[in-house]
Amino acid sequence: MYSNIFRELYDLVLNGNLTNEENNVFRLITDDNVSELDKYLGRNNISLKQINSSGDKTGFDVLILALKTKASLDMIKYIVNKTPYKDLNYGLVKDKNNFEVPLFIAIANNDFQVADYLISKGASLEYNFKSEPWNTGTDYVNINKSNNLPYYSMEGQGLDLDYYYNINANLLDYLREYKRLNKHNKKYIENKGLRVDINLHEKKADDYRERLIKKYMMN
Repeated sequence: MYSNIFRELYDLVLNGNLTNEENNVFRLITDDNVSELDKYLGRNNISLKQINSSGDKTGFDVLILALKTKASLDMIKYIVNKTPYKDLNYGLVKDKNNFEVPLFIAIANNDFQVADYLISKGASLEYNFKSEPWNTGTDYVNINKSNNLPYYSMEGQGLDLDYYYNINANLLDYLREYKRLNKHNKKYIENKGLRVDINLHEKKADDYRERLIKKYMMN
């Protein structure tokens, strides 16, 4: 997982979307070094809020990066307060098939202390993330096969039907889509009062059948 994140950072720097200073900030976050991060930000007059603003163009977010690398609770608290984040109910879209929401990531990672902290700061288990739509023309079949997340369709001005695709998903959609639901986070969610109508044994069987089908199609 870390190698993928470092590859993303390298590509962003290479393409001129991140400065070397911003890249160093991300590396200190992945090293989970709160004191060094604080010193580096002060010494170089860098604002985490400004990094997030530049990240609007690249799909990068400081808190989401920290959560993906399973940073400590101290690091998460530092980032939330230092940036600061006033609303933790938000998400980022990397492409039509991938999205990230802070609380969803923490629960997917079984980082329940972090999840509790995010909830205490206003993150909601019932948050429903909805992305901006993509106009995909009449390409209905390909979309339907490429992604299981909900999408909407709308009629165009002519006789043809134009399809507008957008991610519209809650916590359970996220865990199911990325195969991150397990007995631990299922219990955590249920203890928080959210109903989970998913049988893990049936889910494992479905996942196994899906792997067999993919293996068969590749041969």
